[in-house]
Amino acid sequence: MKTCCNFLKTALIIFIFLPIFAHGQIVITEIMYDLAEGSDTGREWVEIFNSGNAQVDLAGWKFNDGDGVTNHILNEPPKNGGRGSLILKSNEYAVLSGDANLFIPENLSYTGTVIDTVMSLKNISGEILILDKENNQIDKVLYNKEMGGAGDGNTLQKTNSGWKAGNPTLGSSEITSVPSSTPPSPSGQATTTVTNNSQTTQQQNFTSPAFDPQIFAYAGEDRTVIVGADTIFDAKAIGLNDEPIENALFTWNFGDGSFQKGKKIMHSYNYPGKYVVFLEASSGEYSVTDRINVTALPADIVISNVGRDADKNFIELYNRTNRELNLSWWRLQADNNFFTLQKNTVILPNEKIIFPKSVTNLNITNQSKISLLYPNGSLATSFGESVTKVFLNGTVAKSNDLTEVLKASNYAINKEISDTQEAQNEVKNTESMDSLATVVNSDLAPKTAQNGDVFKWLVGLSSMVLLSIIGFIFVKKEPILPYDKEKDEIQKISNEIEIF
Repeated sequence: MKTCCNFLKTALIIFIFLPIFAHGQIVITEIMYDLAEGSDTGREWVEIFNSGNAQVDLAGWKFNDGDGVTNHILNEPPKNGGRGSLILKSNEYAVLSGDANLFIPENLSYTGTVIDTVMSLKNISGEILILDKENNQIDKVLYNKEMGGAGDGNTLQKTNSGWKAGNPTLGSSEITSVPSSTPPSPSGQATTTVTNNSQTTQQQNFTSPAFDPQIFAYAGEDRTVIVGADTIFDAKAIGLNDEPIENALFTWNFGDGSFQKGKKIMHSYNYPGKYVVFLEASSGEYSVTDRINVTALPADIVISNVGRDADKNFIELYNRTNRELNLSWWRLQADNNFFTLQKNTVILPNEKIIFPKSVTNLNITNQSKISLLYPNGSLATSFGESVTKVFLNGTVAKSNDLTEVLKASNYAINKEISDTQEAQNEVKNTESMDSLATVVNSDLAPKTAQNGDVFKWLVGLSSMVLLSIIGFIFVKKEPILPYDKEKDEIQKISNEIEIF
């Protein structure tokens, strides 16, 4: 009997003085789910904190990175490059890393415990859980990119007033203790849940604008568009596990006073500027918004060159802006034939793109009119060979309007004929002949009298101009010319050139 009592006393003493290992109050305090630069693989991490008064043995504990099914073991340091111990003391931090060998050299300022595990966090929305060795849920956090930390170098951090985004604070936080309970989380707020010995209490609430844990909206990425060009806006509604939500309703506000309903919408901006586009997605009782920034730039793009030869048949576009431009669904036109530029056809800043006939099947001839059209079919720019016009007053101009050039040509020719006839009919009139007008263009070159001898035509024209100048000088010096001599001179000029 005495022996039995002594055994019980010894056992009681040993039990009292054994180190106390308990679940304590392990909470998730910081999340790095989307790094600013480089790949996220192996570089994501989650910080945990023991806010209780007792140390906690994490042996056999698990981490779930969001699929809700696979639980990943916490590897005991120094396995896979880990550091420290699985025994987490009161008020001590530890980092769960997707690859401890990558984490430690990238975060040299942190000298605490690093535990290697498997981790692949979602960038749009996610859920992470800490489980004990009996698979009891110890902590759970829901997050999405609207809360912050989406590829900007910041992390999501737990504070006494909720969650916020900020610069990484490894090994420290505002959390010093966990309140026993708080009121239930209202609709539109997310909740961090802490479980201790299978007893669950609400810990703290945080509010994220337009955030509902049951549905997430995605309006795409920020983009740069061209004024007058249609751009596709494609909406998505996403569930907790990144699955698309069917039959969701979408409403777009494009920031320029217009709005449309639908999943995939084409919209164009009429004026340059910066616009904020809001997408509202709703499904059943849930509704959420997302926003993106859209910059509309002037369409400073031209057709810089055209190849019309059989072996060099192409259209060249030139981006004169300092930004890359997306020409998805724009169209090239040659006469009545069209070629649509495919999705994600991008032209770099101050660069050119050549589209050959072998790709476009556009046959470009010397008479072809070449145009670039917006996706909605309206004209963006045209290509035309510049035609030089020498007017009667000696001025020179360029035009792409062939009709205008023809009018100038007819005027010049009529003027030439009129002046010649006047010189023949006016016997006593000593006024000089006006300078001849001509149009320099390969398509408007004069025909020869018989066999297209352009050289003879030019020689004749030059001779007539030269004689006119000499005659003008002579007339100035000798105001009265014999009738027969003047007539003879005019007749010689008329015989040397044929006027069309």
